[in-house]
Amino acid sequence: MNCVTCGEGIPPERLEILPHTEVCVRCSTEPRAVGFQIFAHKTAGEVFILRGDDTEGIRQARAVYERKR
Repeated sequence: MNCVTCGEGIPPERLEILPHTEVCVRCSTEPRAVGFQIFAHKTAGEVFILRGDDTEGIRQARAVYERKR
């Protein structure tokens, strides 16, 4: 499937997650997000989703993620 805006191919991974999308990542108007799964407990991890422009939050989450691995 091709992007309706630029005509480039939409990666299969994106279509698997968002089967009804019509645009590629570059043409998307949705803000980017970054996710981390942090295992602070023995039984289950927590998923943290941050806005892509939250550089300080991403830095802190990445530091905790690397420390817990």
